[in-house]
Amino acid sequence: MLARLCRHLFSECLDIARACFSGQVFADEQVRTSGIVRSLEHPRLGTLNLLSSPITISGCQPLMEQPAPDKGQQTEAILRESGFSDEEIQLLRAERIAL
Repeated sequence: MLARLCRHLFSECLDIARACFSGQVFADEQVRTSGIVRSLEHPRLGTLNLLSSPITISGCQPLMEQPAPDKGQQTEAILRESGFSDEEIQLLRAERIAL
């Protein structure tokens, strides 16, 4: 049934690709040998293996300097940069508008 569906989608010029779980992605030989796997230290989760950009431009290296922040980790800094006072930030948190 899957093969029939794939043939139909291809015949309609629709691109499809196999979806993989992260374990399958990192086990893939092409991924392992391509150099796109980068390790980063996360303060709470330890070492994370992540995929960097598969696109390379001569003389440029994709940057992966830090993992994504935890939920709410940068809220205070962003609100301050946006002009909110400490009291306003406390109020936003008290009212559960901001983390």
